[in-house]
Amino acid sequence: MATVTEERRSPSRSHRPSTGSRIDWRTAVGYVAREPAWKLRVGIGGLLILVLPPVGWVLALGYRSIVGQRIVDRKRPLLPAWTGLFGTALRRGAASSGVILAYLTPFAIAFWILGVPSFDALAAHRRELLIYVVAVAAFPPLALPGMPALYAARYDWLQFLPWEIALLSVLFFGPIVLLPSAFLQVAEQRRFSAAFHLGRVVRLIHAAPALYLQAWIGALAMSAVAVIVVPLMPWLLFWSYLAISHLFLQVPARVSPAPLLETVQA
Repeated sequence: MATVTEERRSPSRSHRPSTGSRIDWRTAVGYVAREPAWKLRVGIGGLLILVLPPVGWVLALGYRSIVGQRIVDRKRPLLPAWTGLFGTALRRGAASSGVILAYLTPFAIAFWILGVPSFDALAAHRRELLIYVVAVAAFPPLALPGMPALYAARYDWLQFLPWEIALLSVLFFGPIVLLPSAFLQVAEQRRFSAAFHLGRVVRLIHAAPALYLQAWIGALAMSAVAVIVVPLMPWLLFWSYLAISHLFLQVPARVSPAPLLETVQA
């Protein structure tokens, strides 16, 4: 019988193409509700997002990272108690935000270089630049996609040619597509620096493009539902974080001879 370490590393050793497998959306959505004290765990997570932005968002990212690691390591319960976990969640959430920020930094830099006609104009709008930087540093997952769109719509001194818009689209959507695979490397290798092993990141997607696309469709659908149901949005977003993590963890599980999610699906 393979050890847990062998099972965790097996996706990198053998990215074999999937043979018609499908992502199990039902299990991804429902596993949270099968965990002990899940209402309390999700309730606290959603409350943190609601009352402590942006720290609550970072804690949610960290808790998702912890749960994903427990899924890979087959630790029970999959949803640990928040008690004594805040420090770890904050550190892992900050590291997760750092990965997102690093992947999208080329886009953020290009946005200002292409959009502002000169350094003098940039200096003249240093207040807006400072607000942009602070927002992105505080919470990259929302600010990086949201602030450029807001600024481009609000400020007429930001102007882009068609080819510049095309380039910015590549610099934004390219990293966004890669990020879930990057975080799968983190869960597999147990260190955040693994997110920058671009060869592994791309090979995993190449090994199962259909599965990866299915996971992305599920992630977008879950996120949309969470945002639409406004009264419950913080709690549904927190739930969707956990469900989306499960969706993407199924990709290496499907291409590996040792299923990572066997205990979750049982």
